[in-house]
Amino acid sequence: MPMNKIKTQDKTPALEVEDLSFTYNPDFNYKNPVLFGISFKLFPGDFLGVVGESGSGKSTLVRIMSGLLKATSGAVLVKGMEISRFLKKDKSNRFKISATFQSPEDQLFLETVYKDIAFGPYNMGLSHEETKKRVINAINFVGLDKSFLDQGIFELSGGEKRKVAIAGIIAIGPEILILDEPTAGLDYNSSQIILSNMKKYCKTRGSIFVLVSHNLKEIAKYTNKALVLRNGKQVFFGNTSELLKLSTLEKLKLPLPDPADILVQLKKIGYNVEVNDIFSTKEASEKVYELLGHNDGKNVKLL
Repeated sequence: MPMNKIKTQDKTPALEVEDLSFTYNPDFNYKNPVLFGISFKLFPGDFLGVVGESGSGKSTLVRIMSGLLKATSGAVLVKGMEISRFLKKDKSNRFKISATFQSPEDQLFLETVYKDIAFGPYNMGLSHEETKKRVINAINFVGLDKSFLDQGIFELSGGEKRKVAIAGIIAIGPEILILDEPTAGLDYNSSQIILSNMKKYCKTRGSIFVLVSHNLKEIAKYTNKALVLRNGKQVFFGNTSELLKLSTLEKLKLPLPDPADILVQLKKIGYNVEVNDIFSTKEASEKVYELLGHNDGKNVKLL
């Protein structure tokens, strides 16, 4: 099972969510409560995976954590300061928290890829040389060739737009990165490049990365902490290794990763196989080969 140990660099939370709740239209008769009493702490270097079915409140939480929505009650604290105060205190603080959302078109608005990625660094007051350096580093970060820099935004595919949106926040160099389904629509290799580079980024800089994903394999491989939402409520927050215990997944009614599910199904039909916490194909294969060698005459056929 892949373990994701990112050492905490500081005992002071870099990002803290305190008893946060949010309701759309709170002053009207028609109220739409979305989040209820969410609380957790993140430290420098933490890589948080946020899991939950559609409508559980993940995207709303992302917008509150990035300062775009204000909580109905409770608070988001950045370095001990309420987020709206933090963002207003110093102009440079606006660039310390960056987010991408499910639709990259919501963030891309300039004519070319270069101009769009360079928008943040230019607004930070960086020189032309430093901006160009950051743009090139950012486009490499997401696995796109430099030849893309001269392309028009509307010439790009959906996956390419998503990569450019991510490159735009990497060029800023934020301390807190919040990405809502960043690998949706991307092929496996592209997803691995981006998430691997994100993990290196956080470890090297002591930054926080919040990953919203439906893909439990991504959560298992890359994060060290996990938050599970259901119907707007927090049903789990803790180390990813604890979430990925078979007993925890079954209790929370989360889908098992395929390798574990294969072994669970074999156990249900009578094979003597110990499942424990199997989350990689390699580990599952080893268990199956072990089973094939001691199967008491039964034939095991894996499709």
